[in-house]
Amino acid sequence: MTELIKLCVSGASGRSGSLVVALLHEYPQFQLCGALVAPGSEHYQKVCKTAQQNSGREVRYTDSVAEAMQGADAVIDFSTPQVSLQILRIAAAIKAPALIATTGHSQDERAEIVRLAEQAAVLLASNTSTAVFVMQEICLLAQKLCGTDFDIEIFELHHRLKKDAPSGTALTLAQTLSQDGALKTRTSRDGKLALREDLEIGVAALRGGDVPGEHTVFFLGEGERIEVTQRARDRSVFARGALRLMLRLHPKPAALYSVKDLYNR
Repeated sequence: MTELIKLCVSGASGRSGSLVVALLHEYPQFQLCGALVAPGSEHYQKVCKTAQQNSGREVRYTDSVAEAMQGADAVIDFSTPQVSLQILRIAAAIKAPALIATTGHSQDERAEIVRLAEQAAVLLASNTSTAVFVMQEICLLAQKLCGTDFDIEIFELHHRLKKDAPSGTALTLAQTLSQDGALKTRTSRDGKLALREDLEIGVAALRGGDVPGEHTVFFLGEGERIEVTQRARDRSVFARGALRLMLRLHPKPAALYSVKDLYNR
C-alpha cells in the first residue's frame, strides 16, 4: 500500500482552503494532518469534522504555523502573502513540497520564495484550475498562428471581496504571452493616455457579486477576433486542481516549478 501524504492546508477555513479540506475524501492519497486558520478565526481549536469523518483522526484548527506543519509531508496554501512565507520557511526546512496558491507577493517576497525553493519543491500557482492551464496553452498556440496581426487584450471578473486587481491569473496570462518582455503589460487606460500602443497587452479588471473567476483573452484583428474564455462556476475547481497538482509536485526534487512544468513532465 502506498504511504499516505500527510497534508497541511493553510487557509483551511477560507473560500478555497475549506474546499481542499472538504474534498480530500476524493483523493485517498492524502491524509489531513494540519489545518491553519487566521488568528481570531471562529474555527480556532474546533475539530475539523471533515477530517474526522474521512480518516477517523482528530485534527483541530490552529492559528499556529508550527503546530499546523507538525508531521506534514506537504502543504497547500490559500492564505495571505505573509502567512505563505511563514509556511514556506518551515516547509523548506523539513523538505516538504509546498503549493503556494496565494497571490499578491511583493518582489522581495517572490525573491525569498525563489531562495526557499532551493531546499524544497515549490509550486507558485496564481490559479490551480486545470482549465486555466489548458486555456494558457490554447492562447500560446493562437498567438503563434496569429502573429503580430492581432492585438492581445485580457479581461478578468471576480467577486467583490477580491483584494488584488488585476488578478494573479490575468497577470500570469499576460506574462506568458509577453514573448519574454517584448510585449508590455498595461493594466489601465484613462483619459488622453488611453491610446493603445502596438507592443502591449492590456489587462482589464471588474469586481462584483460572488463570481469565483472568469478570464478571457482576446486576439483582435482587422474584421475578426478570437476569444478564449475560462469561467469557474464554483471554487471547487481550484481545490481539486490544487490536490491534483500536489500529487504531481510531491515526488519532485527541490526547485521552483510552474503549473506547466508539472503537466509537461
